[in-house]
Amino acid sequence: MAQPPLPPPTSTIPPFVGLIVRILTFICLLISLIIIATNTEKSIDEDGNEDKTKFNDFYAYR
Repeated sequence: MAQPPLPPPTSTIPPFVGLIVRILTFICLLISLIIIATNTEKSIDEDGNEDKTKFNDFYAYR
C-alpha cells in the first residue's frame, strides 16, 4: 500500500508569510467587527422617505 505524500517541511515557507497571514486575519476581524457594530444603514428614496435597514433584518443562509 502506498504511503500518502508528506507535507513540506516548515523550513521551506518563509517566516514572514505567517506574519502576513496573521495581519490579514486581524484586518478581516476588524472589518467584521465594524460591520457588526454599525448594524444600521439609512437610505432615502426618491420621495424623501427614510428607510432604516438593520443587520438583524437579513436571514443567515442555513
